[in-house]
Amino acid sequence: MYINKIKIITFQLLSVVILFKLQDLLSFLRIRKLYSVKYIEFINNAKEIGLDFYPVGTYDWELWRRDIKNNFSKNLPIYFLHSHNISKTMVFGSTKYQKNKLLLIESCFQKEYVKRMLRESFIGFPIISNFKYLSSENTIHQAFHLSSYYNFTNKNLIDSQRIVEWGGGYGCLARIVKKINPKCTYIIMDLPELSVLQYVYLSSIFGQSEVNFITKNLEIEEGKINLISSDYFMSLDKEIKTDTFISNWALTESGEDYQNYVLGRKFFSAENILVSCIDDRNNYIINNESCSFDYKEPIKVLGDKNFYLMK
Repeated sequence: MYINKIKIITFQLLSVVILFKLQDLLSFLRIRKLYSVKYIEFINNAKEIGLDFYPVGTYDWELWRRDIKNNFSKNLPIYFLHSHNISKTMVFGSTKYQKNKLLLIESCFQKEYVKRMLRESFIGFPIISNFKYLSSENTIHQAFHLSSYYNFTNKNLIDSQRIVEWGGGYGCLARIVKKINPKCTYIIMDLPELSVLQYVYLSSIFGQSEVNFITKNLEIEEGKINLISSDYFMSLDKEIKTDTFISNWALTESGEDYQNYVLGRKFFSAENILVSCIDDRNNYIINNESCSFDYKEPIKVLGDKNFYLMK
């Protein structure tokens, strides 16, 4: 038992050493305290405008968002990817089908492109599961979704001029896209607790000037990462149009109000749509007659109930 723990700790430390960049660490240490500052800023504005928060659905996100806020209220820990509420909800860790995923990624994109996609960041202390690409399983998993879309449609979502991601986790997919396509205008709609997490993570990597955290006026800054609470955006009753809409399980884990909102706006007029989901009682999209997807494909590496919905 103790030997296994020592092995795990050693492996984690090795991962950190391999990815270590002093500049990234110093950046993270400077701004991690902004988690609580930005969250308070959002909450104060929410009270000022009388913002309503919609029911989050049949999943445990109401509990998880409270725990995330409480755990990170003072400082975001440098090892936050190992925090239980983060690791269990937005970090994919199983290496079971890593070989299959990498084969697809490598078949879709050129070698140097794959290297840039998969190279992990030091921030959060991710565990390196593939030393060829110095990548974590979660980054490989996110790149696999992009590759799956390309495999079916022959279109590369990373080339999009504007992307709306519904539920961005801690910011992993946004990091992958912006590393390859820095001119992309990337918009993440999420719970405020996670918008703040994304702000700290992505600002540590790209710089605070490249991340726009929206708390009052809806001003999308072109070519930057824009973070906005989904509740706040829905209250504004304003239109956003995008080339590409992506949501990996987040949309169909959201409450019915959120799903109907996105459906009503036709996925923000996106020409390209990638929705990863599980076919369960909280999914109001997969069999909705108003949706016209070109592909509904099972995600074979995840089991029979998981699907890609693609347009």
